[in-house]
Amino acid sequence: MVKFRAWDKINARIVDWREIRSWRRSIGDLVTEPNLVTMDYTGAQDKNNVEIYEEDILEISMTERTIRSGERELEPVKVIVTYDNLGWSCSGGEGKSLYNYKTMDMTEIEVIGNRYENPELYREVNNE
Repeated sequence: MVKFRAWDKINARIVDWREIRSWRRSIGDLVTEPNLVTMDYTGAQDKNNVEIYEEDILEISMTERTIRSGERELEPVKVIVTYDNLGWSCSGGEGKSLYNYKTMDMTEIEVIGNRYENPELYREVNNE
C-alpha cells in the first residue's frame, strides 16, 4: 500500500494518510491538488517508532569507530529527508554530507519536525 501525508495549505496542518484515504479520491487527484503538498512515506521509522516522511527533519546521532582510537560520540546532525532519482537521502545546508539513513542504525535517528510545521527549524538546517 502506498502511504503518504499532505500539508493542507488552506488550514495550515498536516493531514494524515488515514484521513486522506477517507476522502476516496485517487492519488493522482491528490498529487495535483494545488492546496495540498503530498509527502511520501519512506518505509522507515525513527528510534521512537515515528514514521519518517519526505520533508521531515531528523536529528542523527552517530558514533565513530576506529581501530586506533576506538569509539567516540559525534555531534548530532540535523538533516532534511529528500527524494530524488537515486532514492531517499538526508541532507543539510552548506554542503553537509548526505546521509543515507537506511545504512545507519535506526536507534540513532529521531524525527524532530518537518518543513511545514517547523519552518524555523527548516531554515536552520538549510542555513537560510
